[in-house]
Amino acid sequence: SVAMKTNTETPKILDDYIRLEKTSLRADNTFVFHNTLTQHRSEQVTLEKLRPGILAHIQNLIRHDQTLKTMAKLNTRFVYSYRDRENKPAGELIFIRSEYAPSK
Repeated sequence: SVAMKTNTETPKILDDYIRLEKTSLRADNTFVFHNTLTQHRSEQVTLEKLRPGILAHIQNLIRHDQTLKTMAKLNTRFVYSYRDRENKPAGELIFIRSEYAPSK
């Protein structure tokens, strides 16, 4: 599965603030990116500010990865779940097909 393939490369530092810990695929057709905010506590972050950048990231992944392209056609939900530097839940951002897929 794409989650297992991705997990062979985790944990992975994505930038100065975010580390991808693992990915998972839920039974309800939801692909989850489990991330850690390495520099912040949950009360210091407003996840909605990350939404535009993450949406662009998802769209780029779908354009360049055939497996994710197929998942997008199957109406997969993409969830970016975050924990803070103290391993406390910091929230999650959910993206549905109408947000990330170009309309036809």
